[in-house]
Amino acid sequence: MNKIGILVVILFLMNIAIYGCGQNKIDTTKMPPKDVFEMKCAHCHALPATTTYKGEDWIPLVNRMQSKNPLWIDDGEAKKIQGYLISVSTQK
Repeated sequence: MNKIGILVVILFLMNIAIYGCGQNKIDTTKMPPKDVFEMKCAHCHALPATTTYKGEDWIPLVNRMQSKNPLWIDDGEAKKIQGYLISVSTQK
């Protein structure tokens, strides 16, 4: 392969690494809280049952998950997720 071909391949792979694997920001402001919870939390792991914790016990858990990747879950999304989990928790 000539130098130009190698350069094209390298640039292509760099483009995939930078943009293809990035965490594209999705506008979640108009999404229902349940959908935000499912999309954001299932991105990294299996969704916990909403009965796993009671009421406001969800707050530190969501904060901890957000701190692991604040680019994936912003403050507004964390509040939306927390509110949803608190509202559906059967062990209030």
